[in-house]
Amino acid sequence: MAKTITLSLFVTLVALMSENIVFIVVNIAAMYQIVHHVITSCICKLTLNHWRLVLPAIFVAHLLFVSLQIIINPDEYRPPCMMNSDILLPNPSTRTAQWPAPPNIKTLSLIAPASPGSSYLRSDFHPKAARLMRRNIALQLGSVRSQHLIQTHSNHCIHVKNPGFCRRGDACVTEQSGLAMCVATADCVPVFLTDHAGSAVAAIHAGWRGLFSAIIAKTINLLPAHPSNIIAWIGPHIGVDHYRVSQSFQANFLEKDPQSERFFRVYGTSIHFDCGGYARWQLHQLGVTSVSLSEICTFKTNNLPSYRRSQGKLTHRLLSFIWKD
Repeated sequence: MAKTITLSLFVTLVALMSENIVFIVVNIAAMYQIVHHVITSCICKLTLNHWRLVLPAIFVAHLLFVSLQIIINPDEYRPPCMMNSDILLPNPSTRTAQWPAPPNIKTLSLIAPASPGSSYLRSDFHPKAARLMRRNIALQLGSVRSQHLIQTHSNHCIHVKNPGFCRRGDACVTEQSGLAMCVATADCVPVFLTDHAGSAVAAIHAGWRGLFSAIIAKTINLLPAHPSNIIAWIGPHIGVDHYRVSQSFQANFLEKDPQSERFFRVYGTSIHFDCGGYARWQLHQLGVTSVSLSEICTFKTNNLPSYRRSQGKLTHRLLSFIWKD
């Protein structure tokens, strides 16, 4: 038995190094013989009375293991908290004066736990927590499907016809009914678009890299409506007073777009950037005249996630959904 295990481990190492399919097949066969021998030996030695004790013990051990994980990392198993959509994402049926979108456009905002550097829905965050998160989001949305993104601070926009789980990009557009576009933010600028006819919706995660590389323009190009018919909502983001940047940051922006100078503020020796104002200006430059800007600062609002306030130790993100009925 020991010789077989040693041989199997050696073959596994060789297979991984050589990526040879023959070695892999031989190794699988050897491991099958080992597992078959162990299981057969154990089953033969267990009587019916033993099984009556073993099965409940396995079940109890699993419950204890899961409970211990919940105690150690309670936030990872906490369901997303529903926020007031009228504040974060105005519902057109109740806030028509602030965001004059048609009544078939719906919105939802959630605060979702997320480990630093990980997606809030992928298994690298936590397999069980990710499954629970997906289930809870589905309960909040009901029959509405959702498109989530693996956000990389790019200018890549996805035209969604059928939802695919966690596609890579920082903006998404659809004309499909009952399909919610979602972005996750925690200081970056969330931008949401539709048109007066409610024929399409878009969600944009506009960090400074996205703003610098024209992600808003690329998203508008995918919408069927003319820019003059588009309605935009800019959600909560970090305010200019708390968004300190470097001199090289300012120099890069001014080199690419000299008109961006108006969105920089100098407080003593520190330079600050108005990312929300710059996003609104970009929309106006593209021909979008109906733009509403949230005055909520994520840094100053304690119940909203803020990367800078947490000093990079982010545990939650703001999920914002927009869809058409």
